[in-house]
Amino acid sequence: MSGFANKVTDKNFDHASSFGTSLSIRITPLPNTFRRLKFDVGGLYHQFIKTWGEIGENNQSGAIVSYNTEYSKENLFGLIGSASINIIDKKRLESGLRFEMLTSFTDGYFNSDSWQTGIYIGMKF
Repeated sequence: MSGFANKVTDKNFDHASSFGTSLSIRITPLPNTFRRLKFDVGGLYHQFIKTWGEIGENNQSGAIVSYNTEYSKENLFGLIGSASINIIDKKRLESGLRFEMLTSFTDGYFNSDSWQTGIYIGMKF
């Protein structure tokens, strides 16, 4: 997972970028009775970088000089958990509803960072 965003006004700039990765195991607790119900449990790593400041004048070589620039970097470790219910469960295709929670450990505290829900479509290999 990765993403970035930029915002520039007449006098200021703001940039944010992130990189994340996760690894999880899929469990079907009762495969004979509820084979369409699946749980994913795993861990994640997320790095977030943010830079912001004032836009200054161009120097002699044409580069923009920036004043009052600030930079922050945050590394997060956490857990990922989800439950999914397959509506379509064919040999090569699955589709259904997914409920997901992302958490992190920051400064010794356990945080719930995100709750997500949605529809998914996947191919089986």
